Amino acid sequence: MTKAAPRTGWIELAGQRLETAWWGEGPETAPTIVLLHEGLGCVALWRNFPAQLAAATGCGV
Repeated sequence: MTKAAPRTGWIELAGQRLETAWWGEGPETAPTIVLLHEGLGCVALWRNFPAQLAAATGCGV
């Protein structure tokens, strides 16, 4: 099974730059699950959990 790479980017909020990553379907085609973490630069810490969650639920993560 091939693992889909997340779509990544950055947003600015309250003067802070935050890293974003998106796995699975877009919000126009499926519900969205939002994962939050208090640490900066933490997208890598989620490892393969978001991809597995997106695959199991059919939701965007």
